[in-house]
Amino acid sequence: MQRSRALVAGAIGLVVGALTVPGIVGANARRTAGNKANDAVAEKTFVASLRGANEVGGGSVIGTGAATITVDVAGGQVCIDSVTTAVASWTTDVGTLSDPITLTHLHRGASGTNGPVVIDFDPQGAAALHKCVAVADATLLGEILADPAGFYVNVHTVGFPAGAVRGNLSAGPTGAGALHLLDQPQRAFDSRLPGLPDTGPLPRVPAGDTFTIDLQSARVGFDFGRLIVPPGATGALVTLTVTDTVGAGFLKLYSGALSAAPETSVINWSSTGQNLATTTTVAVSAEGIVKITVGPQATHIVLDVVGYYF
Repeated sequence: MQRSRALVAGAIGLVVGALTVPGIVGANARRTAGNKANDAVAEKTFVASLRGANEVGGGSVIGTGAATITVDVAGGQVCIDSVTTAVASWTTDVGTLSDPITLTHLHRGASGTNGPVVIDFDPQGAAALHKCVAVADATLLGEILADPAGFYVNVHTVGFPAGAVRGNLSAGPTGAGALHLLDQPQRAFDSRLPGLPDTGPLPRVPAGDTFTIDLQSARVGFDFGRLIVPPGATGALVTLTVTDTVGAGFLKLYSGALSAAPETSVINWSSTGQNLATTTTVAVSAEGIVKITVGPQATHIVLDVVGYYF
């Protein structure tokens, strides 16, 4: 059984410390070892929600994505962590047509206007892009820092050579350290909510089920478009809740990069009708995905994101 929920875009909060999470595999373009807390003080990060509707002159109606742009003044580079979905193909009455990604650029230009390319990230067809580009022009770096909304990320494809999805930069993670707390927790998954109009509440998640939650493009009920975990994040601080439990059971929560569930559980319950919660850390895949595997008994599941590691 496969479930997903919408990318939720909430306020990106203040860094509260330099914590490390054992077992997190870095998906951050800047990250090579540890949490790079000392390096982060010389960096400024911005986020962009990528949509076809943002394209001037029309883009992909099914295209979505998100990007994190990090301006590293000390290193003289700009780094991108981006994930683009539903752009690689689209469905017509004659089948599915391939539409490979050809270019990913940072352009100069306010929302609603087209502008020149200032940085070429050369994606080489990658839908998930994590790389840094050297920028010799210190003036350009200063302009991005001073007016991020005056620049936009544009993803081009074969079918949309002028741009399939784009989004202007806005404020992102600030300060130094690995952990960024959200202004308030954001709900990423709730199995009690209806999945489609007029279907009513969903049944408990069944025993033995494994499903994915995409923290960059999932949905909760009919709530779309709020960014919780930006591209480049390596993990999340979450509160996992089980409610209306059956029998005695457990859940496993782990990175979407893993092909098999770990040996250990994250939360356990001992009887029917319990409501229990735990706050824990979980690694996320390069695409911002986590997995949940249900043990021998069914339950309703709620996942709230408290913060993320970047």
